[in-house]
Amino acid sequence: MRREKYITHRPDYTMSDFYSLIWTYHGSHSNNWTCAHDVGTRPGNVAKIFNERFSNVVASDPSHLHVAVARKRMDNSDVTFIQCRAEDLLEVTVSDQQRKVDMITLAECIPLMDAEKAFAVFEKLRDREVCTFEVAPSHLSLYIG
Repeated sequence: MRREKYITHRPDYTMSDFYSLIWTYHGSHSNNWTCAHDVGTRPGNVAKIFNERFSNVVASDPSHLHVAVARKRMDNSDVTFIQCRAEDLLEVTVSDQQRKVDMITLAECIPLMDAEKAFAVFEKLRDREVCTFEVAPSHLSLYIG
C-alpha cells in the first residue's frame, strides 16, 4: 500500500504540456530517438513514457528498492534498469548503444547528487547534442550540451 501511495503522490507530468514541450524541443534540435536515459527514475513514471518514443530507454536510480518497483511496474517493457548513482554511470555495463544517449532527464533529483560530478558523466554519455531536462513541479529546466 505504501508503494502505491508514493507513486500516486509523484508529480503527474501527463496532466500538462510537459511532454509536448520536450518532444517539440528535442525534435527540432536533435531529432534522434535512439536512446533516452531517465536518471533518478524512482518508480519509472518518466521512463515509461519515454519507452513509447525511444528505441532504447535506460532507467537508473541509486535505490535498489526504487529500481525494483520500476522494473515491476514495467515488467513487459524493454527498458534497461540500472541501480547506480548518477556519478557512477560510466562504471556500469550497458550496451554501446545505451552508452551514447540522445536525451537525459532528471526528475527532481539534482539535489540528491554531486551535480558537478554527475554532469561531467552526462557529458561523456552524450554522442551528439543532447537535451538534459531537470524537472520540478513548478518548472522545467533545460540544459543543452
